[in-house]
Amino acid sequence: MSLQPVDRAAADALRADLLRTVDGPVRFDTASRAMWSADASNYRRVPIGVVAPRDVADVEAAVSVCRTHDVPVLPGVVATTPEDAQAALDVLHAFVCDLAAELKQDV
Repeated sequence: MSLQPVDRAAADALRADLLRTVDGPVRFDTASRAMWSADASNYRRVPIGVVAPRDVADVEAAVSVCRTHDVPVLPGVVATTPEDAQAALDVLHAFVCDLAAELKQDV
């Protein structure tokens, strides 16, 4: 599986802004991106990055930063773990907001 090309400067700027504004984990590493690239189809779309917001404020901050950078956001809520999601989630070339990993009972 090859990772789709990402504008490295744009991804670095997005990552820096997310790290400044989100308390939950922000991941742009190859392994985290690849974990979210599998689904039940033959298509593989690797996300730009993955964030695991800790609360609603983190979700709002991540969406706001992605909007500023004109990056689509894909909420990952179809399963309780990324492994479960691999069977059902078609990841587009977007930024994944993993709502199941860290988000507490705020929603």
